[in-house]
Amino acid sequence: MKCIKCGAPLPDNSLYCNICGVKQIPKQHNPKRRGNGQGTIYKEGKTYTAVKQKFVNGERITRKKRGFKTLAAANEWLLSTSLKRNKTNITLLALYEKWLPTHKASKSTLDCYVAGFNVFSDFFYTPIEELEIDALQEALDESEKGKRTKQNAKIALNLVFKYGIPRGYVPDNLNLAQFLKVRAESKPLKRGFSAAELNKIHSAIGKHPFAEIVYCHCYLGFRPSALLALTVADYDKENKTLIGGIKTEAGKNRLVTISPKIQQLVEARISEFKDDYIFGEDGFKMTLKKYRSGFYSLMEELKIKTFDEQGNRVLSPHSCRHTFATLMKNIEAPEKNKMALIGHASLAMLRHYEDIPNIEELKKITDIL
Repeated sequence: MKCIKCGAPLPDNSLYCNICGVKQIPKQHNPKRRGNGQGTIYKEGKTYTAVKQKFVNGERITRKKRGFKTLAAANEWLLSTSLKRNKTNITLLALYEKWLPTHKASKSTLDCYVAGFNVFSDFFYTPIEELEIDALQEALDESEKGKRTKQNAKIALNLVFKYGIPRGYVPDNLNLAQFLKVRAESKPLKRGFSAAELNKIHSAIGKHPFAEIVYCHCYLGFRPSALLALTVADYDKENKTLIGGIKTEAGKNRLVTISPKIQQLVEARISEFKDDYIFGEDGFKMTLKKYRSGFYSLMEELKIKTFDEQGNRVLSPHSCRHTFATLMKNIEAPEKNKMALIGHASLAMLRHYEDIPNIEELKKITDIL
């Protein structure tokens, strides 16, 4: 045998080298360390969360499970979990698109269901297993649509779940739609953050884990689910822009220039996470449930009220998008440019204008925000 440091021959059965005096401790395999592709475990409060992922044909497949009481239980789940494409990874929109052609109804009825289902657009790209009743109820409550459209939204969601349960697409065979309530019509004032509240959020960066994400969200204007879906690949370093968005044709693949107020924050996150989700958890995609929980925790800590005196919720993660739109109101710029940034314009409306705004035109707006 030779010394692990200097390479000199060792005396028989000796633990020390006669030349350099180094104790010979052979490298040992750490049984707690998992190899690539075997998953990650981290602690959330008093429980453990296990995450396993891999890439298949360039697409990331991720499985996550929370609530393990012991590290051993989380390890056991990782070892037994397969990352084959399983049906419960299907998104709400994908399941809806499977259901829609199978439903036998008149065109007018289907049109009502399609219009109603858009109430849940923030969750289109959310896996079925990550949907939560409180988020769906909030989307229904906050929608500006009429009562009848909301009723159609609930009916359509109910039909989608009923289609998915016997086909193995819905975890635990739980139909969340049956718990939704279409409440009496009320038009609570939905608002964005005031300048004072924005300053409070900014001052909490580095003190509260969600302050930075919420602050960036207010200057990007994406819907919550679209914000969480942004990856480093969506960032154009040269032009300092992000491409993302969901829901409408104008909202998809929407180009957003980045305000100087958050440029350094965004680039720091991109540098940290390299090739993963910009507004995620250690590079993993953050769930809407986690973001909502962190958002309300931040509001509580900053003593920013999320309900009005009548008990109506007036602030939610979607308020960051309202804030972005409000900030643009006082900026003198062509309406087509503002619509392009917020993603409200349809392709037909954009064609009504002479040309599509370029990056420099958009920067004139976000540089002032």
